[in-house]
Amino acid sequence: MKKLKKIVAICLALTTLFAFMATAHADVHSFSSYTKVRGDDSQDLAESTRQQPERIDLYVSAVTWNGQSGWKIRGYNASNGTSCTVRSSVTGTGSNLAWYDTKPTTVKVKTSISSSEYDDYLEFKGSLYI
Repeated sequence: MKKLKKIVAICLALTTLFAFMATAHADVHSFSSYTKVRGDDSQDLAESTRQQPERIDLYVSAVTWNGQSGWKIRGYNASNGTSCTVRSSVTGTGSNLAWYDTKPTTVKVKTSISSSEYDDYLEFKGSLYI
């Protein structure tokens, strides 16, 4: 009975350790200083191996809109350039999700705003989970 308790305790400890390691090694792109999203063409935000099983999560901690609107994100298969998520609106602070249609190994995330003028921009801080 004591041997079984030790085995169960070790299994629980290892499970907790592996769960922590998986979270700690998730590929998170941090935007700790303000990052500009300009008008005109969409811009690359990040590219990495897909860690999130169902969605891209752009967590926005702060945003300065500068009168801009139509902020969007979209995921692309980095190997062939085809989209792997729908184009999703970024509505403000908090989590902004883009759900995977397909699940490529490596994902490139692009962002854009409605303006076609390069000098128009918004700025944000946050984190991107791919």
